[in-house]
Amino acid sequence: MIRPMKVPVLLWLLLSCVIAFGWNCNKKANKAIVVSTADERRIMSAWETLQQTPLLPDHLEAKSKLDIDVPDLSIGVRLHWYWVRDSALWIRVTKIIETHRILITPDSFKLLDNLNNEYVYGSTRDWLRKQKLPVDYNGFQRLLLGQCPDLSSPERPLLTIKRDSISIQGLKPMSPDPLQYLVQLSWPNQDIPHMEFSVASGEAISIHQDRFTNPGLGPDIPWLRHYHVDTPEEKYTFDLEINDWKINRPKPVYFQVPASYERVPL
Repeated sequence: MIRPMKVPVLLWLLLSCVIAFGWNCNKKANKAIVVSTADERRIMSAWETLQQTPLLPDHLEAKSKLDIDVPDLSIGVRLHWYWVRDSALWIRVTKIIETHRILITPDSFKLLDNLNNEYVYGSTRDWLRKQKLPVDYNGFQRLLLGQCPDLSSPERPLLTIKRDSISIQGLKPMSPDPLQYLVQLSWPNQDIPHMEFSVASGEAISIHQDRFTNPGLGPDIPWLRHYHVDTPEEKYTFDLEINDWKINRPKPVYFQVPASYERVPL
């Protein structure tokens, strides 16, 4: 039996970013190199810009396979999801039959548990906090499309520059714990194959992305993703594979709670 709220970050449909800069180098790709001060400034400017890159497309519909490996549960499900920029994410979860339906907006989180005849209703902010996601709704939808959330901070991040990649490591002030992050950017493909986030309380998230594909508008999106989540109590892994998508085809979505369902806490 699937208990959705037992599974943190169950539907992380999370990350791909765009960065534009250049430098000359004849060193080996697997070694860190030294760049000029001007090039380093250009890299920092691009890093600040990509965190605010406008989201595209306006509408994205996709079908995916999600493999979940958590304590007491190892299962594969199918996802049919539809995202509208800055407005909503609708998700239908199936395992032969529809097991769950989810609707996430900037303000509210709603979930139907068809296996247990229950439903959940709460704020998106509380749901993100419960899932250990160190982002707001805007950051969540950026992760959904494979882009960088806002990691801006007064403190300058540490750059490790190689011929074909850049690692950006820093600290973002947050409450109650500051967020440590590591973002690896490939070059010249302008993708993000790896991200790590952690807080002092012992919770950490590692995200690996592959198979970057352009949906037809906006930056490339990683269709293959692996998530590893560590908490002081448990460990979780999720593998997400997107295998079909459509862009900018608006459609109605349905979310109705049956009268017989019981409301349970978020």
